Amino acid sequence: MASTPGGEVRRPKSSRRFAWLTAFILVLFCGYAAAWFYVGNMLRDRFVQFLDSANASGLEVECRNPRAGGFPFRIGLFCDSTRYADPGEFALSAEGLRSAAQVYNPFLIVAELDGPAVLDTAPLALGASWDNLRASLRYNLDAPERVSIEVASLDASITPRASEKTPLFSAKDAEAHARPNGNDLDLAASFADLKIDPAMLDGGALPAFSGDGDMTITDGMLRINGGGDLLLGQSGTIRTLSLSTGGARLTLAGTFALDPQGLLDADLVVRASNPQAIAPIAAAAFPESAAAISASLSGLAALGENAELPLTIRKGEMTFGFLPMGRIGPLLVGR
Repeated sequence: MASTPGGEVRRPKSSRRFAWLTAFILVLFCGYAAAWFYVGNMLRDRFVQFLDSANASGLEVECRNPRAGGFPFRIGLFCDSTRYADPGEFALSAEGLRSAAQVYNPFLIVAELDGPAVLDTAPLALGASWDNLRASLRYNLDAPERVSIEVASLDASITPRASEKTPLFSAKDAEAHARPNGNDLDLAASFADLKIDPAMLDGGALPAFSGDGDMTITDGMLRINGGGDLLLGQSGTIRTLSLSTGGARLTLAGTFALDPQGLLDADLVVRASNPQAIAPIAAAAFPESAAAISASLSGLAALGENAELPLTIRKGEMTFGFLPMGRIGPLLVGR
């Protein structure tokens, strides 16, 4: 510091500039914090109004201890537990919910849900637990651009009324994605290390397997926006639908349609890699149909290591190559 001839101490200009910069940063941060909490409280209040409106309409929607969270760089809603119910139809409950969007990118919302969760639909209750479940929504000012769900270490079980819980399946991880494609709806999903409980196979057994799918539902966005049923009376294209285990892989591709009664029509191509390995796996899973399965897959095996045959379905009646395979009953009826 310098001094004047009269002995007065004078601060250097650099120190004064630093002090002004520090004060400016503090004022800016306090203003930002005040704005964040204002918007957060407004978001919470509007969400509470939404809950009140939904409950007044006859639904049961609960978010215990709703609050804004994510300060300083994110903003979203937190709940200690969640519940959604349509009385007489179903009830879905889970533990904590956390949602947030980056302050500088509000068009991407990410949410995490804690398990376990229970979907109660008389006379059954479906339960699920997981290590991590995350969903994301990317949108613009007009409509969603993509919705994604990812889950790790998933376990599912079912509990009939007046009965003990029965395991259904477990998976190491799984994910699903949806996005608009004009008027159509693109869907994709995959899972790894899926294990189906033997109790679900009536004495059969399956090794752990993986799968993936990629399909388009024709006019799916029109159905969603118009409030119509997404599948009944609908058609689409399966680009790939595959299952694999132990070096064997089975893949479907083609077109499908569901009539208003839920009966399936489809023109598909079945492709098999290492079909000799598929037959014993399928026969062990469905021992009562082992003979029919072996006969069907023997035709594929005769065509080589990477064989394919047509699978045709007309009003639920299936034909694999030239071999009748039985009938699929109406799908999604009685929901």
